[in-house]
Amino acid sequence: MHNEVDRGLACNCICPVCETQLVAKKGKKNEHHFAHYNAQECAGALETVLHLKAKEVLEKTNHILIPPIEANIGISYGGKVVLRVCGDLLLISYIEDREN
Repeated sequence: MHNEVDRGLACNCICPVCETQLVAKKGKKNEHHFAHYNAQECAGALETVLHLKAKEVLEKTNHILIPPIEANIGISYGGKVVLRVCGDLLLISYIEDREN
């Protein structure tokens, strides 16, 4: 995306969160990136960029790899039920509490 725009304010880019002007920083030392022109912080910018990038990956590849997700959903009959998402599999485990 950075290669597709002009350097500096010539990029005519606007922040999708706060709708203020962005500057395209395309120097030789640091990785190319965008920054708010007036240097104020934008609380939602990072999350928005990550969300947009994830959508871009999904559109190009039709899948996305995420790390396993594990959640304890409760205690039942002296143990706990654990849900674990791994790829397109949902694993449900019952772990017995050995103290009872």
